[in-house]
Amino acid sequence: MKKPKKTIDDKIDIEETNKYLNTLSAAERIKWAYTRAPDKLIATTSGGRTSRVLPHLIKEALGFSIPTIFVDTGHYPPETYKFIAQMQNDGVDVRPYGAGMSPELMTAVYGELWKEQGRDYETFLDIVKHRPLNQAFQELKPHYWLRGLMGFQTTERSKRPVLEYINNLYQLHPMIDWSLEQVNDYLKENNLPINMSHYDITKGKKLKSECKMADNCGFVNGGGI
Repeated sequence: MKKPKKTIDDKIDIEETNKYLNTLSAAERIKWAYTRAPDKLIATTSGGRTSRVLPHLIKEALGFSIPTIFVDTGHYPPETYKFIAQMQNDGVDVRPYGAGMSPELMTAVYGELWKEQGRDYETFLDIVKHRPLNQAFQELKPHYWLRGLMGFQTTERSKRPVLEYINNLYQLHPMIDWSLEQVNDYLKENNLPINMSHYDITKGKKLKSECKMADNCGFVNGGGI
């Protein structure tokens, strides 16, 4: 896909735009965002089971990779770090961001914040997820944040539209209306690797909790668009 001239994206009618985006495929939604704000797109990856899908869709839609933020909590299993390394080796523009301290130092300073839900857990999420991602946003200054959320994954995600505007940043969910069957078919058809050993400590014991990135990340102190 040929890059259009650089433009500065303007505010859009979210409700009307979602009606239009609902008629498009996942790849077409990515192309739409790119034509709105070339060089102002970023993606995120957790390194989880289906994390190769979004980077592949982006490459198919645009012909190249975009900055893809991996927020390293310091608590992932070795297989996830190997999975992220393989993504980089395969040409995905993965850019790691983290808390800037080891899990051991964090525990020594703050204690085991992740043990129980509550105020300590909120602090843990802020340190290992929200602050690093907000740092990435401040450095890269995107207009659109592409996320690999799918509605079938959790009740909260099932309620999200394709496009949202939160904290002065557009959040685009190209695959939000995909089914489990669709994503599994895509992985198989494109011979994409799967990380079956992924575990995210910020998702809770049953891996169904949300790490609240959508509400706490973006340009929370102003800026953005």
